[in-house]
Amino acid sequence: MLKAPGEIARGAGQLGFEGTMLRTAASEIAYCHGNLPMQQIAVVVGGSVHGKYLPENLVPRVEAHEVGMLSTLLTAMLLAGALRECPRIVAPIFSAVNTDFASRCVRQDVQRRLADERLVIIAGGVGRTGFTTDLAAV
Repeated sequence: MLKAPGEIARGAGQLGFEGTMLRTAASEIAYCHGNLPMQQIAVVVGGSVHGKYLPENLVPRVEAHEVGMLSTLLTAMLLAGALRECPRIVAPIFSAVNTDFASRCVRQDVQRRLADERLVIIAGGVGRTGFTTDLAAV
């Protein structure tokens, strides 16, 4: 299990997205995937927008946590895109949040894909406000 922070999609000390750190993380994950035979890697990603940093008067706390969960999906999509640039890497996304681009995070499905592909990306925390991707990783 690897916990990747949402900041892997950002450049050092800047807002927005910058690919250097993301590509570096993807190449290191791909290296482990290719050089650790029979090892399974589940990458639980954090969000690049943290709900706890949103002004309270902008959105209620529960909605701020939902923004954070959606932000983890953005990080997952960017990491999956960077991993696609690496040879022989398939990295499906699983999420507790329903989307068209990620499979529903069901333990048996994740375990099956880990057995087949040996690499999955998990986003959306546990799909409940107040619970972070750190808790999901545990």
